[in-house]
Amino acid sequence: MRKMRMHIALIFLVFVVVTCVSLIWVYLNYSTMDLAKTKLHGKQACELCYEAASQVYRATIVKNQLLSWYFYVLLGLILFLEWAKPVYSKASVLSVAFFHDCLWFFLDALFLAILMPIYQIRLSHFYHSYLGWLRVGMIETWPLAGQILVAVLVSDFIRWFHHLLRHKILLFWYFHTVHHSQRDMNLFTDLRVHPVERLIEAGIAFIPFLSLRTDIALASLAGWHLFGSWYARFYHSNIKTDLGILRYIIVTPQSHRIHHSLKMEHRDKNFGAIFSVWDRLFGTQYRVYDKYPETGLDDPGFPHETELGWHRTIGTFLCQLVYPFQLAFRSAIGFMATRQAA
Repeated sequence: MRKMRMHIALIFLVFVVVTCVSLIWVYLNYSTMDLAKTKLHGKQACELCYEAASQVYRATIVKNQLLSWYFYVLLGLILFLEWAKPVYSKASVLSVAFFHDCLWFFLDALFLAILMPIYQIRLSHFYHSYLGWLRVGMIETWPLAGQILVAVLVSDFIRWFHHLLRHKILLFWYFHTVHHSQRDMNLFTDLRVHPVERLIEAGIAFIPFLSLRTDIALASLAGWHLFGSWYARFYHSNIKTDLGILRYIIVTPQSHRIHHSLKMEHRDKNFGAIFSVWDRLFGTQYRVYDKYPETGLDDPGFPHETELGWHRTIGTFLCQLVYPFQLAFRSAIGFMATRQAA
């Protein structure tokens, strides 16, 4: 058992090193090239991957959000459901938490649309330069429907897996705490994600995606990504429902609220993104469907938003961005002190 833990720790260490090297590589290259040159370099390095990612980002962030009429229709629908069937009836639909998480929504959209493609381009270039031997070519010969099915299942499993890792690896958890800190769940809580956590997600996902060449099918998956993004907003909302029999197949507002629960008995349960099958297969599904616990962190030092106001809101937002680094710094100091004492 101890030997197995050492092997797992070594794998995690290698992954962290690869991720850090990739981040440094992105910084060094981006500091010497403007955005246009970086995009051109990315196209030359991986034309298919870049085009697929560009189509997905344009569809999911620009056309299908701020510039789309149905963005506001779906927004209104979820807000109506929160008003009609809330978990806590005293909670306001347009709460302080809702407006605060709107800031995270805008930051996340800007980060994904501008910086994430550059990061993924560099990861792709790194993969093709050093890890191309991992590629599984048979997927390319399948019919498009088969490629899309594999892409959907693989992407959902990867999201489940890297969600699990963000809970199990302490450094990753520090950045994931920002997402879990929300005590007043709302539709924009899904996008309450630290930018470093986005980099961690991409760092974990890029090897299996590029190995299976699911990027070929991604150009046809804009609709799936659109559904996934809005469905995640739905199950992060303050809506009291377990969706009946559908709860055995997909994630629900009730099951994901369990995941965000403050109670120890609910900790590290229900990691699913869309499908709940992975939690059932790997024993992380909490099989009680009528509980709607309080959510948030048990750390009284987290800078929660409590009131609106430009200075207070922006100040709290910046403190939340810094909070994971403070946790990591304190952890490193504690570790060094323990080593010196030993």
